[in-house]
Amino acid sequence: MKTQKIDTGIPANRLIIGDVGSGKTLVAIMSLLAYIESFQNQNPEESISIALMAPTEVLASQHYQKLIELIQTLELNWLDTLFISNKQKLLNNTKLTPKNLEKYLEKPKFSFWVGTHALLFLKGFEPAMVVTDEQHRFGVRQRQNLSNTENKNTQNLLAHYISMTATPIPRTLALTVYGDLKASYVKKIETRIPIKTTITELENFENRVLPTIKAKLAEGQKMFVICPSIEADEDNPAQKDELWTLKSAQEMLEKYFDSSIISSLHGKLAAKNQILEDFKNSETQQILISTTVIEVGVDVHQASIMLIFNPERFGLAQLHQIRGRVGRNNFPDNFCFLLADNKNIMFLPRLKFLCSSNDGFAIAQEDLRLRGQGDIYGTTQSGQAEDLTGLDLKQYSKIRHIVDEIDFESIQKEYPKLEKYLIEASQEVWGE
Repeated sequence: MKTQKIDTGIPANRLIIGDVGSGKTLVAIMSLLAYIESFQNQNPEESISIALMAPTEVLASQHYQKLIELIQTLELNWLDTLFISNKQKLLNNTKLTPKNLEKYLEKPKFSFWVGTHALLFLKGFEPAMVVTDEQHRFGVRQRQNLSNTENKNTQNLLAHYISMTATPIPRTLALTVYGDLKASYVKKIETRIPIKTTITELENFENRVLPTIKAKLAEGQKMFVICPSIEADEDNPAQKDELWTLKSAQEMLEKYFDSSIISSLHGKLAAKNQILEDFKNSETQQILISTTVIEVGVDVHQASIMLIFNPERFGLAQLHQIRGRVGRNNFPDNFCFLLADNKNIMFLPRLKFLCSSNDGFAIAQEDLRLRGQGDIYGTTQSGQAEDLTGLDLKQYSKIRHIVDEIDFESIQKEYPKLEKYLIEASQEVWGE
């Protein structure tokens, strides 16, 4: 891997936006590797750490295994890899005790750390560059915590900070407008076939949904089933009647399918990674009933159907993320069924919009319209705050369309002085 010195002394604050399945994770890992290799070439006697933080242990573990493969392929033997979660700690893919971890932090080497929120609580951990995956799953304070440390090795007051998302939450989308976050875009993979999304009333399940499921499973494909809860609150009769749980969903599906092909998963299970790995590799397990623990990053190529109970209980961006667990294949059709108990759910604006769009950024814009951008200068992640900025959604949309229509190639050819001015002005604004 050929790299050059890329540290200007100005901490980066960048948002990478790419739709589900567009390759953001690979972009993140390669960016981190390029940064640390560049530093190592320039400063072989020093050592720095870099970090990739994911919201769930399942996703973090998946990233770590991809990293191990890349390290071996690129022959970066000088780089240590560490995995940190509340339940597991690894150094170069071997178990690491808490005591040995403390010793390692006292005398760190060039190291690439992958982990969950547990990274936030490592005393003395001072990464020079941080990437947060699925940044909408972290709180505002959490997203800043790792990067707001003084790094003595690089003499930077702040670490370089990059966050990634497929569907920016309203606050994030607003920040890209106002300039606090600099956005880069990973273009959607053209070969990815749109997922056919429909809202279906529960009473029509047998004649409108079941035939498609049976046909897909007969071809050896797999299905995710998402429920909003592990179990209902026994003290809340209304919730017990309205809320689909893992148990109630499994009881329903066992009316139509053999229980041997059904497995279940939720965040409280200790063996989450193993259950998911078994589902991914098994020839017999074809249906996985789960909570939103599989919302981000989970990659099962054979999965072509997503069935979501109580879709009204999920946000628009979250539904798009969940839907993105299917379609990572070359099958001609992939489906997402939103199962509605109540006819009124059929007309919810966000559900109707999800059925009409597979574009993560368009979905984020709709989310912004429905929910508001939140507090630009604080931590509130939804709600309108036009008085803070003087720029409402209509003005933003108008400006965006004007910018989209600018022919930058003609500026380069016909107005070289203007192009030079724009470049200099951009560098002054963005600090790069």
